[in-house]
Amino acid sequence: MICRKIIVSNPVSPPDTLAMPIATWHSIHFRGISRSQLGILIVSRNRSLHRDRRSVLSTENLYRIPFLLAAIWAIGAGIYLLLSPTVIQEIVATTSADGSQTIEELSRQASWYEVQGVWGVIVLLIFALLYSSTAFLASRNGLVALAIASSLALMLTVLAGFSIGLLYIPALLMIIVGWLTLGLAKIVRRKRQASG
Repeated sequence: MICRKIIVSNPVSPPDTLAMPIATWHSIHFRGISRSQLGILIVSRNRSLHRDRRSVLSTENLYRIPFLLAAIWAIGAGIYLLLSPTVIQEIVATTSADGSQTIEELSRQASWYEVQGVWGVIVLLIFALLYSSTAFLASRNGLVALAIASSLALMLTVLAGFSIGLLYIPALLMIIVGWLTLGLAKIVRRKRQASG
């Protein structure tokens, strides 16, 4: 609750201007008004401020949700790739001492780490960190850094498009939706400022 210092000279018509913030009740100057009347004045004023702030948060910061969903999807895709087994098919050709040749086709399951090694795990971490950074930067309103991280995510997903990049396409689409939502929010805010 936001408390503000109010100097009331006339209890019938309190001033509309709210001056310096205060921390406790006893620092408010009373001139002909009771504490209960002052409390009602402050609470009603704070409720209207809170209501206005909530409506601003719901329209202007809506673009953050797609970036958060993209980060969650990228982390989930990395965990899926890391934990799901991969089927490896091997063809083994052997030649015996008498010159006969046998060909065998073997299938086995291996983990992402067994197939790709440490570099494969690092690639998954890069994807997760890059998409998570877009969500973090969207929450901090760092639009230039958000644009850089978004374009890096786009390039990395396109480069890995024929292997693991397909799993990250929904996250990339969420980033595009986030940018579209941000643009629409800016258009709506400018129209509101122009009209009122």
